[in-house]
Amino acid sequence: MYLAYFCFLAHPEVLNDSKHVAKIASNRVKQIYACLIAYVILQLVTIPQEFGHKVLDKLRYLQAFVCENISYVHWLQKLVFC
Repeated sequence: MYLAYFCFLAHPEVLNDSKHVAKIASNRVKQIYACLIAYVILQLVTIPQEFGHKVLDKLRYLQAFVCENISYVHWLQKLVFC
């Protein structure tokens, strides 16, 4: 992982501007932390067994759940039909 990161930073276009390198490195670190936090949250979440048990199954289930409960269309349908 670190080798790929340093190979990316060693690209000739990136080496032209040190501020640009620092900004890219900072953004990469933020992305890595965000991925790690999401992975830990997915490990802690439990979903119904029929949807699966893998991390990707949990992610798909949560995406569908959030999409269903946050969409204005679904809110309006619940208000009208309830």
